[in-house]
Amino acid sequence: MSLVDEHGNPHSTTSDDAIGTWDRAVDIYQTYNEDPYPHVDAALEADPDFVMGHAFHAAGMLMGADGKNRPKIAERLETLNRLAPRANDRERGHIAALNAWHEGDWPRAQGCFGHVLAAYPRDAYGLHVAHFLDFFQGDSRITRDRIARVLPFWDTTVTGHNFITGLYAFALEEDGDYPRAEERGLYAWDCDNRDAWAVHALAHVYEMEGRIEDGLAWLNDTWDHWADGVFAVHNAWHKTLFHLEQGEYGDALDLYDAVLFRPGDDYVSEVHDCAALLWRLTLLGVDVSERWREQLPLWQARIGDATFAFNDMHCMMALAACGDEAGQTELLTTLEKTAEGETTNAMMTRHIGLPVCRGMQAWAQKRYGDALEALMPIRYHTHLFGGSHAQRDVIGLTLIESAFAAGDGSAARMLAAERAARRPSSPINRRYLEQAGI
Repeated sequence: MSLVDEHGNPHSTTSDDAIGTWDRAVDIYQTYNEDPYPHVDAALEADPDFVMGHAFHAAGMLMGADGKNRPKIAERLETLNRLAPRANDRERGHIAALNAWHEGDWPRAQGCFGHVLAAYPRDAYGLHVAHFLDFFQGDSRITRDRIARVLPFWDTTVTGHNFITGLYAFALEEDGDYPRAEERGLYAWDCDNRDAWAVHALAHVYEMEGRIEDGLAWLNDTWDHWADGVFAVHNAWHKTLFHLEQGEYGDALDLYDAVLFRPGDDYVSEVHDCAALLWRLTLLGVDVSERWREQLPLWQARIGDATFAFNDMHCMMALAACGDEAGQTELLTTLEKTAEGETTNAMMTRHIGLPVCRGMQAWAQKRYGDALEALMPIRYHTHLFGGSHAQRDVIGLTLIESAFAAGDGSAARMLAAERAARRPSSPINRRYLEQAGI
């Protein structure tokens, strides 16, 4: 006889202790603030064959998008595939999705999660994992609609409905519906101040609307609720963007030193937040060469990963900023080989990853015309390799700086006008207008 968790999802385990600790793990996971893994591991101690515990570990590493985890992912999937004959339909849907993801067929993985959520719309963990997978592919419509499909099953009477609302707030922001995103994000935050993802959704809204003072006030006011949590680096990175807009480069670097760069940690999403900030500062003419050198070994170790083209862009930032020519050559060779494949990441690399990396390399080498030539044709397609609008804006910044440095006045004027039309209140965009003579 199977047991069900607090949201009515069936599990093939017969251990009440495993279910109880699983419920706690999912609650904590949804805050994006506390560490859920001790509870996941407690569930596995209660039942070593607890399917969702192994799925949690496999999914967590897949979401980490770090090549060094491939052997560990394969080991978890071997366990899950062994357990599949005894698993229920919902659990087998998770297993199929994770296998597809690991094999590089991300759309098939999305489809597997879609089937699971259609049958079990209160599968909170499945929804969060699918949300990340959708986000990794940069499709704002499916990111929005996947959550919209299950919202009727998450009314205010359902425990955790606020976390689903917080997810939806971010999805609405990425889809450009800023007023609703702000309202939903504030609601989620008011329901539970542990919700670092809701904080993150609001930071995106204020970034995209150019509401710099509102963004800083929001992150300052909520700081004590998330600054010691697992999402602290990324939310602090958003704070640095607001400081950059105001020309407060010292404040941004203070956050980098105090929060963002953690030499003892090597979590790739945090490392690329560090690289993204340093690259922006480099574009703005700030000397951060010593900090680049500290970061370089973390990226040199990932040159051969070819796991996620979005990560490779940040790898090129570090290699190019530090003048590591051998590393740049090796990375481009790796990406060219990757681009010949049939996986989702191969498509991302082929269409976006390679030209972006070539463009950033050219900018660092002061071949500004080559950078402009590499980046201009793809500027409307960069969503294909994932990331948020705010994260991908580093490409637009590199493009416009290349236009100015190359002396291409017409391109600079066009790009400055585009940016200012989207965010007229942005101090950086106003500076670009002035620089372009508009």
